[in-house]
Amino acid sequence: MELLNFLKKESEKSLKTIGIIALISGISNAMLLAIVNLATSSKISKADTTKFFLLYLLCITLFILTKQYVLKQSSLLVEEVIKNLRIRIANKIRYSDLLQLEETGTSEIFARISQDAAQISQTVTFLGNAFQSVIMVLFSVIYIAFISVPAFLITLSSIALGVVSYLRYRKSATDLLKNAGRKEAEFYGALNELLLGFKEIKINQKKNDDVFINFRSIARESSSLKLNAIFKLIISYISSQSFFYILLAFIIFLLPTYFPIENQGLVKISAAILFIIGPLDSIISSIPMLITANVSAGEIARLEERLSTSRNTGADANYDTDVDIAPMLFNREVSFDRLEFSYPPKNNQPSFGVGPINLKIKKGMITFITGGNGAGKSTFLKLLCGLYYPQMGTISVDDTTINASNYQCYRELYSIIFTDFHLFQKLYGLANYDQKVIDDLLSEMQIDKKTQIIEGRISNIQLSTGQKKRLALVVAVLEDKPIYIFDEVAADQDPQFKAYFYKTFLPKLKEKGKTIIAVSHDEYYFNDSDYRYKIENGGFTQVKHNG
Repeated sequence: MELLNFLKKESEKSLKTIGIIALISGISNAMLLAIVNLATSSKISKADTTKFFLLYLLCITLFILTKQYVLKQSSLLVEEVIKNLRIRIANKIRYSDLLQLEETGTSEIFARISQDAAQISQTVTFLGNAFQSVIMVLFSVIYIAFISVPAFLITLSSIALGVVSYLRYRKSATDLLKNAGRKEAEFYGALNELLLGFKEIKINQKKNDDVFINFRSIARESSSLKLNAIFKLIISYISSQSFFYILLAFIIFLLPTYFPIENQGLVKISAAILFIIGPLDSIISSIPMLITANVSAGEIARLEERLSTSRNTGADANYDTDVDIAPMLFNREVSFDRLEFSYPPKNNQPSFGVGPINLKIKKGMITFITGGNGAGKSTFLKLLCGLYYPQMGTISVDDTTINASNYQCYRELYSIIFTDFHLFQKLYGLANYDQKVIDDLLSEMQIDKKTQIIEGRISNIQLSTGQKKRLALVVAVLEDKPIYIFDEVAADQDPQFKAYFYKTFLPKLKEKGKTIIAVSHDEYYFNDSDYRYKIENGGFTQVKHNG
């Protein structure tokens, strides 16, 4: 089972200890049956009855203590496992390849570390109880064998038929649950669309209706798949459980007809069967949860495998390291020699790419990147700052070629504001900062009346798009990196600030020795750059300034 492999991988020692205690719990529970049957025998004296009573108390005490231990420790184990899992996946995400992460999708990741992790958490606490019930059933069946071999064979046959009856439906139910898990990931994606696109659908009823119809369709499909799986498991559960009540009828009414057996033995066998129906019910009823958790463990394992294999040539293999990685030395230029990159093809459609790129970014210069929508500007920026890996060609900084061993040092050269940038609530990565510098920057960006940064925490990020970009500029300046990349930061700004950005802000950074690469559509300011390149269909051409 993938669930057991998952738990063994996470905490094999604890799982073994819980298994041993569960074994003791099952045996002590089975001993109760034997003690009760022996104590009710007509051949037992009053003195022996007292001994059996004390033995019964000992077994019930042992059963209660071991059962409590198993349930508590299994709960502690699973929560520890889930905590470690979530931390490990988050760690793998931060070292993942961006392209692989984009293809995986946030909804898939959310589904795995929320829904699937919760399913495992809910199930594992029942795993110890189910194992204890299995031990109880096993010893009870052996006990029946000592009383009557024919009764033992009939009981064993009934259990086997119950298992076969269950397994008939298990595979199809498992497949349905896997499909339901994938559909659930789609559900999270549709829900995310509904929330993120709220403003757009609120003003467009037709769009609103279509989005909701899509959401409802996915929700219904997910529900239908899960219900079909559950119904199959219910049928399996009822049919397998019915075998044991049929078994009881065979033992009581038919067994004495064909095989001579004392009434006392018949009572003991009947008591044993009644005694194991509860544990059998516990085992059978927990199987659907175990199957679902098994599917969840498999999906989590596959997600981890994708995140692990997404790393390119070991460039992001620095897991669990707290080493402070500094930017590499940058004195003259960043060079791109015949650099090429293409997205993986989808649905038999031709893939889009950029290159070959031959380009030199000079230190301390302002370079503008221009071009129409879809020309490849954002793809180039991700390639430029090391978020995408080139499929051909080389990147060099001065005389150093970028490879797997120094990729992160190369990335550390950059501070970048993408068009879809994210504002963190805190100044992560900035341990030392001057509050006066922060206050001056907020004032310079004309947002000091809208938000503050106090003790490293941003007081308000509920700002307009233009104001958020100005706040992102404040954070970028505080990072104090050698190279700045601004992807259409001047868009969504008023004319006054736009003029300030091109005429004052960028030149001030240049005076400090910073290198700037800016994507811009503002033709009026194109001549304020030292170099300008135009991208068309992924290809680069240098453009001379007017005049």
